[in-house]
Amino acid sequence: MSNNWNNSGEYKNRFDSGGEDNDDGRRYGSGGGRGMSHSRSFAYERRGGRDEGRFGYRDGPRFGRGRGGRGRHDRSPSPPTRTAECVPVKLNQDFTPSSTKDEQVQFLKSNAIKLLASDVPSPALTFEELNLPDTITKTITDNKWEKPTPIQSVSIPVALKGHDLIGIAKTGSGKTAAFLIPAMVHIGLQEPMYRGDGPIVLVLSPTRELAQQIAEVAKGFCDNLMIRQTCLFGGAGRGPQANDLRHLPSLVVATPGRLIDFIEGGQCPMNRVNFLVLDEADQMLDMGFEPQIRKIIGHISKDRQTMMFSATWPKEIQQLAADFLVDPVHMIIGNKDLTTNSNIKQVITKCEEFEKLSKCLEVLNEHKDDKIIIFTKTKRTTDDLQENLNMKGFQAYSLHGDKAQNQRDFVLGKFRSCKKGILVATDVAARGLDVNDIDIVINYDFPGDIETYVHRIGRTARGNKEGLAVTFFTDENKNMSRKLAKIMTQAKQELPDWLKALADVTPKGAWKEGYGSRFAGRGGYGRGGYGGYGRGGGGYGGDRGGYGGDRGNFGDRRGGYGGGQGGYGGNQGGYGGGYGNRGGFGGDRAGYNGPRNY
Repeated sequence: MSNNWNNSGEYKNRFDSGGEDNDDGRRYGSGGGRGMSHSRSFAYERRGGRDEGRFGYRDGPRFGRGRGGRGRHDRSPSPPTRTAECVPVKLNQDFTPSSTKDEQVQFLKSNAIKLLASDVPSPALTFEELNLPDTITKTITDNKWEKPTPIQSVSIPVALKGHDLIGIAKTGSGKTAAFLIPAMVHIGLQEPMYRGDGPIVLVLSPTRELAQQIAEVAKGFCDNLMIRQTCLFGGAGRGPQANDLRHLPSLVVATPGRLIDFIEGGQCPMNRVNFLVLDEADQMLDMGFEPQIRKIIGHISKDRQTMMFSATWPKEIQQLAADFLVDPVHMIIGNKDLTTNSNIKQVITKCEEFEKLSKCLEVLNEHKDDKIIIFTKTKRTTDDLQENLNMKGFQAYSLHGDKAQNQRDFVLGKFRSCKKGILVATDVAARGLDVNDIDIVINYDFPGDIETYVHRIGRTARGNKEGLAVTFFTDENKNMSRKLAKIMTQAKQELPDWLKALADVTPKGAWKEGYGSRFAGRGGYGRGGYGGYGRGGGGYGGDRGGYGGDRGNFGDRRGGYGGGQGGYGGNQGGYGGGYGNRGGFGGDRAGYNGPRNY
């Protein structure tokens, strides 16, 4: 079994010039392998060749050109696709902590870190004590990461020991590097890749934006290690992504839907995956990806290491962890319940709907030199607000689901690179938007659930920075007052008197009826029932209301977007129900194909 790290911490054997002979006479190297007269030379070649210019065999088919594949031109069979014997994941790496036991206890206490497991490795308070390979250390230095964040201090030693991990932490905690660093070490311990192999490391994320951001961070590691990676997501052409897969990437970052397409098309085998990361797991379940996640994991060997990260710890996530993780180390940073970053100053402004624009302009005029993201509920509001702001002389961009991928990339690129500016966005940008220098978040429209509120404002105050979140609160949002007050109290924020009073008189379960909980009780994204995107009798077109109560708006019991008994959703649905068994998008009494639709 090969180990691709040499004694000096350099990545060897796979991409060295000229290659190195293995016990079976196979030689692997990027400069063109020259084997002995009776051995086969396995050459990694980036240029030329019929089969994407990658491989040349001394006594096999000459697929490589240029410096790869010197040999006779016979047509012996290609290497078969097979399931590799993977290096055991246990005890992949060890280190000697530089801190004392008392210092470690104080570190965990000061960062509110709870560890639920036995035999947990000591936290690493510096990168140096991890004894990482030089190529990985170089990437850390290039990124100017001076010391591990709390989640990295705990996660990296745990992962390098080969343990499964559940990490519950707020957004902006540095978890991307917390799984990428051990993933890169893990790749270096595996045997070389063969034609027909799939990736070694698979990272699943809920949105294309987050997937692209993870891939961007991984690029620095992969470039220094000279290994390939690719990012698979919907909304972009399949051709370039399929071509990347033919080049044997060791790391694949993907959204569940697009990955399923490639797996079922036979273009992304899972035969080599033995390191799995589920990032933003609660968001993936919130978006209805649980069936896809289970299907993907069903293709992966059980002899794997799994890391799962989530901002919350609902029952659905607990069940997923119980089904797919083995004796995991459970790490909680802060409160395992929904919490916000205490470095974010939360300001709640009560206003009428027609006052929002003027209130927004007041905030923007006070913070002209800041980078600001404004969240709206609809695409139309997003475009209208951007146009209004540009007319007022502000530099504003907009981002929502109707934007083409090249437009989204352009907008995000411009917003990332500017020192001051405004991005108006729907919640498509809230999940995993990785822009570290956002100063202010404005909730122009209050979101449909408190979880989205937490994710939105988590775009500011990244790392140890401070940020400001301004939220416009109207009478339509009063059912959310109790939850909002609880979130703010936990973060030690000052509550306005009117919000305290409203929270006290609001029934305890009222917040569930208007917009719905993320994980529905009797409805919502595949869990059946009346709710759809919500619980009980509400949410986006439930049995008796949705977005507007008993007899109106967006899918009431007998109308919604069309009156009578139809309207965008059939006999008893309206635009609602939500993948459930009595409403919306194909339920048995509603949806686009309901009994009296349109």
